[in-house]
Amino acid sequence: MTDLLKPHFSWLFFLGTVVFLLLFYSLLLFLQRQVHQLPVALKFRDRLSNKLRSILLLYDLIFIVTTASVFILLNPIWHGLVILFLVSITFPLMRNYMIGRFLCFDPEFQQGKRITVGKDTGVINKMNRLGIYVITNNGMKYINYMILQERGFSLLTDSLMQEYCDLNINARDQGNSNLSAEMLLYKLMGVPYLDSEYRPTLIANSSDAQFQIRVLIRKGNHRQELIDLIKDWGYDCQLSH
Repeated sequence: MTDLLKPHFSWLFFLGTVVFLLLFYSLLLFLQRQVHQLPVALKFRDRLSNKLRSILLLYDLIFIVTTASVFILLNPIWHGLVILFLVSITFPLMRNYMIGRFLCFDPEFQQGKRITVGKDTGVINKMNRLGIYVITNNGMKYINYMILQERGFSLLTDSLMQEYCDLNINARDQGNSNLSAEMLLYKLMGVPYLDSEYRPTLIANSSDAQFQIRVLIRKGNHRQELIDLIKDWGYDCQLSH
């Protein structure tokens, strides 16, 4: 029993653990940003991207649990009391965070999806660790994850709202400079199916004229019209799933 109360690690080991976990987190973020540049099949890139996304969703929790465990073992009695105190005063935030992590594991629950919470209906514009920002007809509204759990929510599949879409686009004639990413973005800014207040964003651009672009489509479910128009410009286009 007395051995359990003795220090098991040094402060140097604790700092080394923190630095290692932060460096590994940076590596995962780098891989997630670069995965769409890999010269591999689109399905493999999407599968790898989803795996990295799942790991990153849990990484905060892994980091906190690991560092807290090592911190306690530095001085089990006093550090254990400190951690217990911190948990007691931050429990509502921790509960909100955990609810959000579990919700984000659903691939349908993501930025750009249409959602109804109570009397509010809109498009998920941003997501963070404690809640979501929803664009409604009355402006931007912040909703934390505990409210989503308590009130319930519905993800809409109709065409009554605007919709974010990620487009995977390949230039058929890769040697044609008029089919570059810059030219494509310029053309998209004048497309009537897209919301003019949201500038099309280049997410990924590989050396073999493959682009991934995020757009905000106007109300009315114009996805197929947009894809057909892009194909008429000399590109192959499909939605990213």
